[in-house]
Amino acid sequence: MEEGIIQLPIAAVDGRLKREVVLAQMTRQEGQYVIRSIPGFAYGVGLDDVVKIVDPDSGQFEIVSRSGQVAIRAFVEGPLDRPDVRALIDAILSENGTYEAARSDEDVSLLLLSIHINLGLDKIRSLMKLVAGPDVQWEFGNIFDEDGNLVDWWVN
Repeated sequence: MEEGIIQLPIAAVDGRLKREVVLAQMTRQEGQYVIRSIPGFAYGVGLDDVVKIVDPDSGQFEIVSRSGQVAIRAFVEGPLDRPDVRALIDAILSENGTYEAARSDEDVSLLLLSIHINLGLDKIRSLMKLVAGPDVQWEFGNIFDEDGNLVDWWVN
């Protein structure tokens, strides 16, 4: 199956349509893709979820199946090579999770984490306490929708 990029819509403060580019792999079903990178800004979707593009013009999608991966995005002021961030990354990796990182020009880094829901939300929140402080803001990417409503897909 072929890998490429797809564009997912993201919440825009100014009401304009914006999209996030994510790495995806086509499935055998037309219009369906496996997400192969951790979404940084698109809500409701995680690594290895299968999505169907409903409207190619807007990028609107629906979830076909969930991988069980919880997406977490953390905005970190300053470098990522500091001890608390390294401890978090090591802890995520030790639980068979994964991460991606990007640094902006504004001295803020984006740390994307993915870890399986079987670890439990309490344990995941506990791991995130490794970077507790005013210089790190984090949120779940696919546990709540863009309006802040719980999307408890792991219960089913």
